[in-house]
Formats: sequence, C-alpha cells, structure tokens
Amino acid sequence: MATMYDALNIYPLDTEVIQKKLENQLTTALDMNNFITVDYSLEGQDGNVMKVLTYKGTGNVEDLAMGAKNSDTIGAGFEPVEYRVVRTQGTVKFYDQQRDADDAVVDKSLEHLTEAMINDNTAKVVAEWAKGTNKRYGFDFSYAAIVRARAAMKGENKEGIFMMVNSEDAADLMITLASQLQYVEAYIRSDYIGSIAGMPVYISDGIPKGTAFLATREAVTAFYKRQITVETARDIENQENTIVAHTIKVIALTNNDKVVVLSAGADPRTGYTVLNEAPVDWATDYNDYYTYDAVAGEMVKNSFDAAPTFVAGVFYSKD
Repeated sequence: MATMYDALNIYPLDTEVIQKKLENQLTTALDMNNFITVDYSLEGQDGNVMKVLTYKGTGNVEDLAMGAKNSDTIGAGFEPVEYRVVRTQGTVKFYDQQRDADDAVVDKSLEHLTEAMINDNTAKVVAEWAKGTNKRYGFDFSYAAIVRARAAMKGENKEGIFMMVNSEDAADLMITLASQLQYVEAYIRSDYIGSIAGMPVYISDGIPKGTAFLATREAVTAFYKRQITVETARDIENQENTIVAHTIKVIALTNNDKVVVLSAGADPRTGYTVLNEAPVDWATDYNDYYTYDAVAGEMVKNSFDAAPTFVAGVFYSKD
C-alpha cells in the first residue's frame, strides 16, 4: 500500500483506496456493461487495430427447368469493419493548499472523473447500437409499435431483448401505456420502469431524444486490452497531486441482427421508389439514382465512375 508523504505530514490517500472508490462509483449509475457482451480476449495481445467480421448469407435457391443451372451461388459473405484500440483516460490534479481549503476537493474531482468515464462508455455503446441497419421509422412509442418492432428483430428466439429510451421519451411512453406498465419501487430507483411485451425498459439520457433501441447483449461487445487502472503521483516540491484513470478497449457492433433502431423521424426513403429492375437509361444515367445508407439513415446519390452492376432492391429513383 503506497502512502503519500510530504515533508511535514502523512496523507492517508493511497492508490488502493482511490481505486476502490472509483470502481464503486462506476457501478452506481446505469452501467452499459450490463447491456453488452464484455470480452477480455484482447488482454496481453499485441496490436492496436481490430477487424470485426459480420457475416451475412448471400444467394438463394431457384426453381429450374431440366438441364438449367443456378444463376447465382449461395455463400456467406462478410464485410470487415476496422476498429482502432483506444486509450480512454481522465486526469485529476490538485494541490495540497486546495485540499486544505476544501477537504472535499478530491472526492468531488473523483466523482466528476467517474461521471466522465461513464458518459464516454455510454456514448460509445449508443453509437454502436445506432449503426444497426434494422431501422423502424415513424415510431410513436405506442404498444402496437413496440410489439411490431420486437417482431422485426431477426430470429425466432426473442429472449433477452431489452428496450432503452431517453427520459423524455420514457415519460411519453408511460403516459401512452399507463395501464400496461407494471411499476415496482425498486425498479424506478434503478431506472427500470417496467416490462412491455415481455421486454424490460430502461432509461438513459445517453439515448438521443426521439430514438429508442431494442437489443440483446449480443449486439455490442466491449473488447478490453486493459481494465480500469488508477495510478497516483505526487510532486513533493510544489505539492501537486495527480490521479490518472484509464482503460484500453474497443467497443464494436458485433451482431447486427440483435438490435432494432427505433426513430420517431420520417423514413428517409419517403419520396423515393425502389427499383426492382434496371431502368432503360441505367447504362448512361446511373448517377441519377440513389442508394439507401442504412447505417447513416439517409439517401445517397450515386457517384460511380462507371455503370455499376444493377441489383434489384438496392437502387432508388427520386419521385
């Protein structure tokens, strides 16, 4: 146990006590690690870039005449997404004179450091959920819309799904579903407002207003190279104290099928018509058409250097 000294006094402010305080405070708020998969396989491994491969089945079966061959093959394609391993760090500095003037300066600084670490983790998890391509627009926070959204999650197994909403939207949700929500005092204190269609509903102001998520823990994974580490240092000459907390990890969307993004906004595809066959001017005017970027949730005008291969259901014309 490392105790901090100066020339005249002993301050019982040691690394072990600080670390316990920080860890305990991190678990007092709505901890996003409870809603994602935590993976420690990166610990001790070299490298600072990680590729996440999300696989998707390609091709389909066809009815064929005698002697005919399939026009397409069946496979499992994937698109690698590259993530950079990052060091997330916060630093607290204070002088002995500040602590002498206000003995709460260390506690309050640590509280702010803790909140900043939590907020950063929350923002990164929410950003990965938002990358989900299964988006439902015009969401009105009604019971019917929630049930349909739950049904839209891929796969027959609907176990482990939760809903995450902003506090303002949660208020609208509670008003809309007043008789269906089951309130429990302990749940309210822990930001859990009840269950809807078998799904627990949680509140986080890290969720943007007008957006909600249905997800399971499999949707997002936090890959840790180093868990939260706290270190302290002291400059005895100018009586400056430094406390540094940092973690090294990657937070990534690892299962796109396990998240549904609900948006109160209008569908960006409104005013566009999906093309099921190549238009007559495709070979020359292919850049007059659009594609839908499901991750960004917006329509993108084609900007190819040459006519791309037409794929039914991928390109749109503007009405």
